[in-house]
Amino acid sequence: MKKSMFVTERIQSNGDCVLFCAETASMIVLNSEALKMWHNEEWDQFPNFEEMVRLKFVVDDNEDQLALQCQIRNFVKEPRSVKTMNFVIAPTLFCNARCSYCFEKRTSKKRMTAETEKAMISFVTSISKKFNAKRIAIAWFGGEPLLEKELIRRVSHQIIDEVGVNNYNASITTNGSLIDDDTIELFKECKITSVQITLDGTEEQYNLIKNYVNPQKFNYQTVIKNIERCCKNGIFVTVRLNISKTNYNDVRKVISELEERFGEYKKHMHVYVFPIMGSKEDTSLYMFDSKELKQDMEEINKQLFQLGYKSSYKSLGFKVRPVHCSAFRYHSYSIDPDGNIFRCEHHLGQSNWAVGNVFEGINEESPMFKYWINSKISEKCETCKILPMCQGGCTIAKGTNLDICSMQLLTLDTNLDLVYKIYEGR
Repeated sequence: MKKSMFVTERIQSNGDCVLFCAETASMIVLNSEALKMWHNEEWDQFPNFEEMVRLKFVVDDNEDQLALQCQIRNFVKEPRSVKTMNFVIAPTLFCNARCSYCFEKRTSKKRMTAETEKAMISFVTSISKKFNAKRIAIAWFGGEPLLEKELIRRVSHQIIDEVGVNNYNASITTNGSLIDDDTIELFKECKITSVQITLDGTEEQYNLIKNYVNPQKFNYQTVIKNIERCCKNGIFVTVRLNISKTNYNDVRKVISELEERFGEYKKHMHVYVFPIMGSKEDTSLYMFDSKELKQDMEEINKQLFQLGYKSSYKSLGFKVRPVHCSAFRYHSYSIDPDGNIFRCEHHLGQSNWAVGNVFEGINEESPMFKYWINSKISEKCETCKILPMCQGGCTIAKGTNLDICSMQLLTLDTNLDLVYKIYEGR
C-alpha cells in the first residue's frame, strides 16, 4: 500500500496534523504519534487503517491514480443517459446596469423573439428525451433576465407541463434591482428557488461600478431591500462579492454590513468572494500568482468563517468534481437570445463560439464542440494534490489575470485551518 498522491498535510499550532484527501474530499486529524506512523508508512500499526483505505488516503501499490482521474473525466464527457439536463438560458443580453467589468459589454444587445422561444422549448425538451433525462434544471441568465419576466413565465410553464412540476427546478442570476412582490410570486410560480446577486462594494462603490441607467430608482439600497425580500419569502440567495485591488477594503465592509442586516437569514443565504477576471494588463486586477491575492482571499475567508457564512465543510469548497464545470458535459448547454447554443455561459452572444442553435440542434463536428469535449489537462495539473477537486481549472480563464490555477488551491491551507476549528468545536 502507498500514500495517495492527492493528500495534503497541514500542521496545526498544537502539533495535530490535518490530512486532506482530494480524491474523496475527506479529512482526518492525526496526533503527533499517528503522524510519525503516517510518514513512516507503518500501516500495520496505524489506527483505523481500514478507514484510511476506504477514504483513499492510502491506495494499492499498483493503482494508477492519474489514469483513474482520466477515466472519470472521459466517462462524464460521454453521450449517455443522465438524470438531469442543465440549461443556462439568457432571454436577453440587455441590462439596466453598465458594469465596467462585464464580459458581455461588447456583445450585441438583443431580446429573444417568439420564434426563437418556441424553437428553444422544443430543443430543451427533445434533447432531454434523447438523453433519457427525468429532470430539467434551468438557470436564467442575462443580460438582466428579469427584463423578460413574461418570457420566463411562458417557458417555465411549458417545460413544467412537459416534465412535471416535481422534475423541474430553476435558479436565476440577476443584479437584483428589478425584484418586487410580483417577482417573488413569479419565482414561486416558476419554481425559481435560488437567486444569485452580485455586490461590488458598499453603497458608494457599488453605485459607481453598477452605473445603473436610472440610479434614482435602481441602486444599492434597492438591491439590499430586495435581498431581504427574497430571504423573507424563502428564496435562497447567493451573494457574490467581486473583488479587485481597488475595492478589497470596501468588500470587507460589505461583509460586515451583510451580517448586520441579514444575520438572521443565514439559513437562506450563501456569501462568497471571487476576483474579477480580465486582462493581464489591467493593474487594478489581481494576478493569480500574486502574494497579495492569496493574502486577501485568506483574510476574507476567515472573516466569512467568523461570521458563520463559511461554517461548514461544504461551504468551504471541499467537493470532488469529475470535470471542472458543466461545460465539459454532454448534458449541459447555454442558450442566448438568438438561439445559439454554447458550452459555457461566458460565450453567450459570441456566435463564433456556438456549437449549434435551437433550430438545427447541436453540431458535434463543430470545432468549438470538440474543443470542449476533447480538452486535456496540463502536465502541471497532473501533479497537483487537488486535481480531483479542480480537474484542470477554468478554460475561460486562460490568457486572463486568473490564468494559473484554481482558487481552491490558493485558499487550501487557510480553509484546512478553518475546518480544523470546526473539528475542534464539535
